[in-house]
Order: sequence, then C-alpha cells, then structure tokens
Amino acid sequence: MRMFSYLLAQWRFNRSFRLDGDQYLYRRSLRSAAIPVSSEERLAFLKQFRRRYWKLHLIMFGVFIGALFALIGMAFFVADDVSETFIIVPTYILMIAFVAGTMLIDRRLFDEPAAALRDRAPVIPRRSWADVNKEAITKASWLWLLSSAAIVFALAWATFPTQSSPAWWPYAWSVYFGFCGLMAVRNVWRKLQISRSRQS
Repeated sequence: MRMFSYLLAQWRFNRSFRLDGDQYLYRRSLRSAAIPVSSEERLAFLKQFRRRYWKLHLIMFGVFIGALFALIGMAFFVADDVSETFIIVPTYILMIAFVAGTMLIDRRLFDEPAAALRDRAPVIPRRSWADVNKEAITKASWLWLLSSAAIVFALAWATFPTQSSPAWWPYAWSVYFGFCGLMAVRNVWRKLQISRSRQS
C-alpha cells in the first residue's frame, strides 16, 4: 500500500515538469506560472523527492506505531477498567492524524521545487481555471469525453434507487449523479464549441 502511495505521489510530482524543447517547464499546479528548469535540475528534484518522501513517511509511520503501542500498553497495563470507547476513539484519532500527516508531508514535498525556484522569472504567467479547463477539453479526444459520459449514465442507471434502497440513497444518488451528469454534458458541449470556433 505504501509503495502504491509513493508511485502515485511520484507520478503527480513528475507531472509538474513538462518537456519544452531542450528544457522543462515546472508548474506547482495547473494554474501556476511556468518556470524553466534544466534536465539536470529536474533529475535533482526527482531524487530529492524520492529520498525525502521515504525519510519523512518512515518517521511518521514510526511515530504512529509508537503511539499505537503506547495506547495499547496504557489500556491493558495501566487502566483498571478499560472500556471499548477508551480504545476505539483514540485509535480513530490516531488514524485521522496519520492521514492528515501524510497529506501535509506530500504538500510540503510538492512545495519544495517552487520554494527553490521562487527567484527565477517565469516564462508563462499564471493561468485562470477557465484557461486550464479549456486546454484540458481541447486535448481530450471525443472518444474519451463520450466514453466518460456513457460510463456516468450507465452507473446512474445501474444504481438507480429502488424500494429496497436506504432512505438516504435517493438524495445522495440525485446529488452525485446530477452533478456528474451535468459535468459530462458540459464537457461535451464545450468540446463542440471549441471545435466549431476552430473551424470558423
């Protein structure tokens, strides 16, 4: 599980660097300004990410295991009358803290290249969400957009509420698939508008 999390984080981190001729353009996020970096600098950032990822996550995992064993020891060797709540509640708190710690570490690692390059002038300015969305829809193929829409409507049909469904399911189904359906139709419509504007 940890290896899968690392591979996913590495894939996301590597996507921050896009090849541009004989160099790379670094963006902290899709909206961020593009900063030029050399191939050597990119490799150095990737190596640093790999090294610090495992170091910080192993430290956090060790702290989590130590706190968990301390909780178990306190429950069985210190407390006279241990209730189920005494074990469950702190365990859930530790799990939430572990997930939050993972997110904070990943955010810190993703911010390190931006901090190191903060004095370097960008070659492409910061973009708006509208520009990012337009670029994504332009690059997406018709097959991808139509397949995504078909999957959304197929899942909506397969999970349509029935009489045996829980009372809350129709409301959750309506909100979730209503939003997904509107987004799928919107993306197809935007693709059609962009295609027409290019032909005119």
